[in-house]
Amino acid sequence: ALRPDQEELRARLTPEQCAYLGIAGHTVSLDRRVAVRHRIEASTAVRVTEVHPDTAAARAGIRPGDLIVGVLVSCMAA
Repeated sequence: ALRPDQEELRARLTPEQCAYLGIAGHTVSLDRRVAVRHRIEASTAVRVTEVHPDTAAARAGIRPGDLIVGVLVSCMAA
């Protein structure tokens, strides 16, 4: 779930201002022991099932099977 400030930012963005990460995935429950060990507050994550070629995700080294527990949102003014 997004924090209220993230929801507000997303509501203000146009499609042209949003980035395309380049993954497919689904929500999974995060094992509590893993969350505690890594100090993760989230109870769910996105398990990556596919990484599209030549995308930001591919360049960042994201691979199928990876778990995404958060995304840092930043924007540049047009």
